[in-house]
Amino acid sequence: MRLFIGIFPPEEIKEKIWEIKEKIESLPWKCKFVEKENYHISLSFLGEVKEEKVKEIENKLKEISSRYPKFVVVLKNFLFIPSKSYFRVLALDITEGKNYLVKISNEIKKDIGGDIKPPHLT
Repeated sequence: MRLFIGIFPPEEIKEKIWEIKEKIESLPWKCKFVEKENYHISLSFLGEVKEEKVKEIENKLKEISSRYPKFVVVLKNFLFIPSKSYFRVLALDITEGKNYLVKISNEIKKDIGGDIKPPHLT
C-alpha cells in the first residue's frame, strides 16, 4: 500500500480553509484544489509499504510523538508549488510550529524513512 505520514487539522480549521478556497476558486489559476477531508500537513512520504510493516511504523510514530509537547501551528500565506509563475499546487505556509514539524519529520526520516519536504498544508 502507498503511505504517507501526515497531520490532519481540526474540522473548524478545515472549514475556514474551505471558505478561503471557495473565494479564490474563481481566479484563473490552473491548479487542482484538495477536498476538505484531505487537508493535511505532510511529514514524510513512504511510498509502497507492505501491510505487515504498518503496525511497526505506527509504534515508531507513537514513540516519536511522545517526545514532543503539544504545540500550535499557525498557517499564513500561500505557497505556489513548484513556483509562483507555474504552479500545480496551492498550499498554506506554516509560520509558527514549523521548527517542531521539521524536527519530527527528521526523526521520522531517521527512524522510519521516506521523503520529507518543508512543512506546509495542502
